[in-house]
Amino acid sequence: MQRGDLTDGTLAELLQTLSTAQVTGALHVRAALAAIRVPNENAETPPGADPLAELEADEAVVYLRNGEVYSARAPGPRPLLGTRLVTEGIITRQALAEALET
Repeated sequence: MQRGDLTDGTLAELLQTLSTAQVTGALHVRAALAAIRVPNENAETPPGADPLAELEADEAVVYLRNGEVYSARAPGPRPLLGTRLVTEGIITRQALAEALET
């Protein structure tokens, strides 16, 4: 596992570097700390153990496969899609209410 901070760059720059290097693994981001977990074929993992089970509740995780982001999760509550669409001005409250009635 590698650790570092983003004081000398941005998350976007780090993701670009990981993409160029075609990294497979999980990028854990919390406050000013990032840790990259790359599967280690020689590491012993107990059967049924989740290598990411030690995640802290306040960290975001970006999953990469061959340098491409295929999933991500972030802490905190997620607004409902309808609420977000109204907030962003994409649909009206009335349109949301009508859609939810059907």
